[in-house]
Amino acid sequence: MTLALKHATLQRDVAHLIFPDEVQTRPAAERARASGPKGRIPRLDVAPSQEALDDALKLLRAAKR
Repeated sequence: MTLALKHATLQRDVAHLIFPDEVQTRPAAERARASGPKGRIPRLDVAPSQEALDDALKLLRAAKR
């Protein structure tokens, strides 16, 4: 399940999950907690190229305000 969700999130693709019905009726461990994605999913942001940064800095330095 984790791999399917990771694929759907990172690849922006479809994940289809089917679970057996009896899994949902099993009790969880007494102190069981659901975990989150922290530390398992990489950052999705992309840095601009150095050329784009240089162009932006040039424009900002030339600005009057």
